[in-house]
Amino acid sequence: MIEEVEDYAIILLDRDGIIRNWNKGAEKIKQYSEREIIGKNFSIFYTEGDRQAGLPEKLIQDAIKNGKALHEGWRLRKDGSLFWGSIVITALHDEGGQVIGFTKVTRDLSDRKKSEELIRWQKQEIQDFMDSLSTFCAKMDREGKFLLVNKAAIKTSGLTREQLMATHFVRGPWWANHESSYQMARNALQQACLGFATNYETRALFSGRPVTANISLIPIKNSKDLVEYIIVEGRDITTQKKAMEQIAYMARMMEDTCEAIFSCDTTLRIRSWNKASENLYGIPYSEAIGQPISETVGSQLDNDSRQEILNQLYEFGHWKGETKHIKKDGTAIHLLISNTVTRDDQGKIDGFVSVVRDISIRKSLELQLKKANEDLEAFTYSVSHDLRAPLRGIIGFTSVLEEDYASKLDDEAKRIAGIIRKNTLHMGRLIDDLLSFSRMGQKEIQKTIVDNNTMVREIIASFTPRGKEQGKINWEIESLVNIKADDHLIRQVWINLISNAIKYTSKNERPLIKIGSYPTKDQQVFFVKDNGVGFDDRYKQKLFKVFQRLHAADEFEGTGVGLAIVERIIGKHGGKVWAEGKEQEGACFYFSLPF
Repeated sequence: MIEEVEDYAIILLDRDGIIRNWNKGAEKIKQYSEREIIGKNFSIFYTEGDRQAGLPEKLIQDAIKNGKALHEGWRLRKDGSLFWGSIVITALHDEGGQVIGFTKVTRDLSDRKKSEELIRWQKQEIQDFMDSLSTFCAKMDREGKFLLVNKAAIKTSGLTREQLMATHFVRGPWWANHESSYQMARNALQQACLGFATNYETRALFSGRPVTANISLIPIKNSKDLVEYIIVEGRDITTQKKAMEQIAYMARMMEDTCEAIFSCDTTLRIRSWNKASENLYGIPYSEAIGQPISETVGSQLDNDSRQEILNQLYEFGHWKGETKHIKKDGTAIHLLISNTVTRDDQGKIDGFVSVVRDISIRKSLELQLKKANEDLEAFTYSVSHDLRAPLRGIIGFTSVLEEDYASKLDDEAKRIAGIIRKNTLHMGRLIDDLLSFSRMGQKEIQKTIVDNNTMVREIIASFTPRGKEQGKINWEIESLVNIKADDHLIRQVWINLISNAIKYTSKNERPLIKIGSYPTKDQQVFFVKDNGVGFDDRYKQKLFKVFQRLHAADEFEGTGVGLAIVERIIGKHGGKVWAEGKEQEGACFYFSLPF
């Protein structure tokens, strides 16, 4: 019976391990014939490493000691190839209980070993693949018990691998304090067990942090179409969710805005077109998308102008300006356009966005206002010149009365003649100031580098001869920075402010005037400060209006135009003017100019 067994190698060994018997199974498995192997030591079947380690001798000793020795490992065939063998060595005893030899039974388990290795390799491959994922991923059975978990799942859960493997998907800590999330997990597992893949959003705790999670359950079926196990994946989509909400909000905002917003690719074909664009141009979305932008919006720019805009966009990333477009119905509209480039993930320009505002009404009003200003300035100039002739006549005849008929006039008549001459001269100055204010709106500024230190000292020196009282003024003049501005116009600003300071400190026994400057974030500020009569701060908004005065004409002469001229000059330079003051405590007038 033993001789005919082919699936097992059954051999007889003597006490020293020498082979005494050899069956067909041994010949089939180990490839030696009985004639070749009888008398050889059974260690011939072991690898060099096992022999050096003394494994054959150890197995004999274990069999003598325990009656039996079991072992699995790689064994050698005659041709040097390896097979995986399962070995049982059993001690044989005589009637006195003495070991007289051994039986050695070997089974070739190479196929099983290969299968086990394949399963182990496949399992490791699956584990390695799962570990490569940055999201929670696990393999679980139909009950929801984890069979494999990846590194991200361990990190996400905050548990060790052992703790996680002992945790149930539905009863896991990630649904803590979220009953609805627990119910969704249970329902998803039930669906997966029925063979249906599920994907849903839910609230969860990842590493103790509340997040919005996307959960997917994928059932894996066997050859009989039965669910064998389930793959579960969970990912934190909190940031993505917020980004999508922000994108949706921006999309709604862009769609609801009253300004036309559209975009095009680098070939200048339209790829987005909001409602306001439809309303502005009279072109529906379906007709605009994919069309050349130059044909759709009916731009009146020539090719050179379009190319110049494109050059600026590629160089600086933006362009802003006014232009005209033609609507679908042929109507021309004035537009304020702001163009900006868009970029892909690599920072390369992939298109352009245009924000368009219809300024047709504003342009129309500007033209009307310009025409009205021109008419007003012409009227003012004409009236001012027409008034000069009668004023000269009044002054001339009044002088004749005072000089040639002085002996015939009583004191009251002389007083009245003086009042007439004084008021007529005042009107003449008023006309001159009005003409200056009118011309200021027409004058174009020509900027040069202005030496404020020299200019201010020249102006102060020019005022000195006007009266002995000027010598009493205590001047405190700081070093003033040079600026780029219209030399003539800035001189007029300094003249008006310094003359005002002199005028309103004239009744002070110890007049003090300070002139200085200081920088701000984007402008240089200059000031003229005095300790004169000051003004009521509640009415400071009137100071820079034409003909607005806060002091009586008989107290301080003037026409009420000087500060209005200052405000207009500084406004033309892109700056601003303001004042601070208190009654009987002085005043300070400021003006700022861009760097």
